[in-house]
Amino acid sequence: MPSEFGPPTPPKPTLELLGDILLGAKKPDQAAQAYAAALARAPERTLSLQGLMAAQQARGDTAAAGATRARIARYVRTAAENTVSGRP
Repeated sequence: MPSEFGPPTPPKPTLELLGDILLGAKKPDQAAQAYAAALARAPERTLSLQGLMAAQQARGDTAAAGATRARIARYVRTAAENTVSGRP
């Protein structure tokens, strides 16, 4: 019986992890780019959105951070409504 190699999916997308590292290194512009690239692959991934919002706040872009916060709220609200109504 063949054995599986590695986990079926990485616990954290590589670009999101890169964003986390860059944000921790006080490089919010580069972190925002990494999170944006991660979101291009998984558009509504909440942790990538939260990272993008943190990078936007760190670089003082409160308008963009507010827009990202609203995007997170819309996604969470829609996901909750779909769960309650039984929709996927």
